[in-house]
Amino acid sequence: MEAILPGVLLFTLAAASTPTPTSGPVPVPFGLKTKSLNFNTTLYWDYSVTSVTPYFQVAYYKNGSWTVVKNCENISRNYCDLSEKIVDPYTYYHVGVKAFVGSQMSNYAKTEIYLINDGK
Repeated sequence: MEAILPGVLLFTLAAASTPTPTSGPVPVPFGLKTKSLNFNTTLYWDYSVTSVTPYFQVAYYKNGSWTVVKNCENISRNYCDLSEKIVDPYTYYHVGVKAFVGSQMSNYAKTEIYLINDGK
């Protein structure tokens, strides 16, 4: 705040910006496990306790790129239903989960799902 003229004040406003998450010292989720019964596939993971509530994002690899699972984006639970994404028993699926804590994020923890071996 600066005084320009007596009785007139000029307020300088900084442009509001949304912080962009950056990779940093955020712990990576661990202990990834999948359970699949009759093509109902769920990914589970563990996470270290933090003072701030972590949020998670799950993605799968298909056609040369990672795609975020919409119903598992910005979630606080430690599991994700992949039943609509993991459907072909003869395909190896790569899935990953990353954590967001505050304005920082972890790298992806990754695993593979192959329904012929992993499903029941």
